Amino acid sequence: MTDDSSYEDDADVDEPSPDDAPPELSVDEPFVFKAKQDAAGARLDLYVTARFPRLSRTQVQRMIRGGAVLINGSRAKPSYEISGTESISVIVPPPPVRDLLPEYMPLDILYEDEVMIAINKPSGIVVHPARGHWGGTLINAILYHCHRLSDIAPGRPGIVHRLDRETTGVILFMKEDWSHRHVARQFEYRRTQKEYLAVVEGEVPYDSDLISRPLGRHPTQREKMSVRIEGGREAQTSYEVIERFRGYTFLRAMPRTGRTHQIRVHLAAIGHPCAADNLYSKNGPIYLSELQGQTSHPNDEEPVIARQALHAHRLNIEYPGKKERIEFVAPLADDIERLLATLRKYRAR
Repeated sequence: MTDDSSYEDDADVDEPSPDDAPPELSVDEPFVFKAKQDAAGARLDLYVTARFPRLSRTQVQRMIRGGAVLINGSRAKPSYEISGTESISVIVPPPPVRDLLPEYMPLDILYEDEVMIAINKPSGIVVHPARGHWGGTLINAILYHCHRLSDIAPGRPGIVHRLDRETTGVILFMKEDWSHRHVARQFEYRRTQKEYLAVVEGEVPYDSDLISRPLGRHPTQREKMSVRIEGGREAQTSYEVIERFRGYTFLRAMPRTGRTHQIRVHLAAIGHPCAADNLYSKNGPIYLSELQGQTSHPNDEEPVIARQALHAHRLNIEYPGKKERIEFVAPLADDIERLLATLRKYRAR
């Protein structure tokens, strides 16, 4: 036989080390809200339980004691009395594996055996259950297909890395705990080989380069990551230009680390965000009429592509328990193929 990596695109780039391990409760993204004035006098545990019906009062009390619920950034007791002016931060735990329901969904299976399954992920699908997406995820579909996945990460069975919701391409899930640990260590020690394909805005001047800029959470927009010279974590992405067009570039990106949104943030940082990236570009969906030179598009025109033009093309790992390597390759997504065909027709250099 012959990645972002773990929580990256990317990671759309979301590490079994601090970067590749499926996140535990303490590192999930918090849900922050203001207490209502009419809640004044209510106990904290009762108030949070009422806000999150999926959680029992016992669970909430355990979360409060464990620091998963904060009042104005500080810990409090379950019996804390709400005044009605606080900022409350809650890290909602993932549902237990036993509560994840198998759901039918067509799967584009690239490879499957008794220890792993590789999927060509479509756009618009969340990888695992999280706040706002407790069902309809890739995990639900895979559980329907193969009935078992590794269970070493609470609420995230089988996951050794992930892709953003709108990022397409290769994603790997493990069926056995031992194989999960084996592959997770490869992500941790950067022994995987990952290749993404992207169409970016602008004409990239260099044929190849290494982007080395530390990344961290955006200081004001919590859904975004950003280059953070102080306090950021090391992040490196190399790239090679495949084809240039007027106003766009098709390139290959190889992340050496696995930070959240790494490829998208790095490309945006050098002035060439992924085409149609609604989060990191000032431009939205791309329309044929605009590529033809028109200044606007008809209201009823369908876009050529409506999500970031980023695709996890290739993932190469060492097969668990063996010395040989195995490679998974996902054909380019239809909307990116359509974008490239349109660029070759109307924006060729």
